[in-house]
Amino acid sequence: MRSLIQPRRLRYVLAVILTLVAILAACAQPAPAPAPVAEGIPADAAGVIAERGLTPDDVYAAVKTYMPTGQYDPYIMFSSGGQSGQVLVIGVPSMRILKVLAVFTPEPWQGYGYGGATNKTLEGGYVNGNEIKWGDTHHPNLSE
Repeated sequence: MRSLIQPRRLRYVLAVILTLVAILAACAQPAPAPAPVAEGIPADAAGVIAERGLTPDDVYAAVKTYMPTGQYDPYIMFSSGGQSGQVLVIGVPSMRILKVLAVFTPEPWQGYGYGGATNKTLEGGYVNGNEIKWGDTHHPNLSE
């Protein structure tokens, strides 16, 4: 009598089944949570601190500037973009760039300087007959 499954195919099918069982068993086990260490710091955070050789003052400085997602910085700063001709709006203490304001330069992504009133703003940028479409915002004084 002839076997329905040849031995070579049987080994292949069993190998596939065992592999699938091993994968399912590995996926079924939840990953262990990092064990907290001194003062409630998770082990993985403590590992980063140790790996980088951070001092407690370094960690404190980082925590002071951290703003969680969805929360606003208590202060904003307007800063010069320098030779780019832009003014940067930055959140403090996180130092996130909140907005880039085009002043003395065209901004294609927002259409500033490409027609209408914004183009007229940049028309004053002619020096000795040459079109200059950029400038230095230097020290913005927004109260004036």
